[in-house]
Amino acid sequence: MLDSQDDFVQLKATQILTVLLSSESSPIQSQYLLPFLNTLSAFVTHPLPHKRDIAVQCLETVLPRSEVRRAVWENATLVGGLVDILKHNPGPQMCYQIGFCFWLLTFEQEVAEQLNKKFDIIPLLTDVAKAAVKEKVVRVIVATFRNMVSKAPSDNLPAMLVAQLLPFVKNLSTRKWTDEDIVEDVQYLRDELNARFESLTTYDEYSSELLSGHLSWTPVHESELFWKENATKLNDKDYDQLKTLVGLLKESNDPVVLAVAAHDIGQYVKHYERGKKYAS
Repeated sequence: MLDSQDDFVQLKATQILTVLLSSESSPIQSQYLLPFLNTLSAFVTHPLPHKRDIAVQCLETVLPRSEVRRAVWENATLVGGLVDILKHNPGPQMCYQIGFCFWLLTFEQEVAEQLNKKFDIIPLLTDVAKAAVKEKVVRVIVATFRNMVSKAPSDNLPAMLVAQLLPFVKNLSTRKWTDEDIVEDVQYLRDELNARFESLTTYDEYSSELLSGHLSWTPVHESELFWKENATKLNDKDYDQLKTLVGLLKESNDPVVLAVAAHDIGQYVKHYERGKKYAS
């Protein structure tokens, strides 16, 4: 019935199966779970809004199960579909529901470690939270960030600092909230981000920004002293950071990122006499 050409039958079958799977007392076997998730993948990327709505509703219901979370994480189309919906400015309820899905997903260690690396989710969720008019949207995103920090701090704190999450959570900490959980989560994030920020050197800040791929005209890029002291550090680990800069020049479509990357490579060549050989 999941393969039915009749939309009504297919949608109802999906909803019924969602109820059955969510209430199953034993782990769900992959022979039942994978076809179900493939159907949700097709729904979540479908141009019709009601199919996307059904997909997200069904995911919310089954993601409390660990085996489902792991299987969803293996389905890049499904996770990418959720990200894509968020990028198109959905309404508050959809923002909350997708945020809830990501919150559940980040209870898995691998997801907490890899979610931002694969889907650049931190700046996106930060923007959604900043624009949110509903407390529950902010609450679920802050809770998601807490999961990511508590389970994988080194994977996520640098990107959060680059996304300017610290000033945002400082602002959140001054607001009045009806939910005590959000107060605790905001405080946790503020403390963790503050500690990380205070321990950073200038080059750590640069490295975090470079790792995130979101280069912008922060003061470090235009500091002659910074480049004089640090240009050769791009050579470390087999020129890893230099390769990252070159990769951004080749792959990014963002004019600011391209301009900053080109500038940084120019500074590298200027302050490292053999730089032209390695940057070409």
